[in-house]
Amino acid sequence: MIIADSEGNMLSLIQSNFRGMGTGFVVLGLGISFRNRGELFSIDSKLPNAYASGKHPFHTIILGFVMKNSKPFSAMETWEGLIYP
Repeated sequence: MIIADSEGNMLSLIQSNFRGMGTGFVVLGLGISFRNRGELFSIDSKLPNAYASGKHPFHTIILGFVMKNSKPFSAMETWEGLIYP
């Protein structure tokens, strides 16, 4: 979901739990669930998807904003790791 107002403020919101309801753990009294975005990483350092600094899980999502003439112009979302270089 992307919204914008007449003053150029933009907000991009994506449901980001990966497997439906995330980890299944909820903060007591708040109803906020923990995420599990690292599920597709491996602890095997020999594999390409091993945990390491600077790596992104295959299913990472990106939110972006486009400026035109130094003013907010557009917002976008990508939902798949397939597009990463």
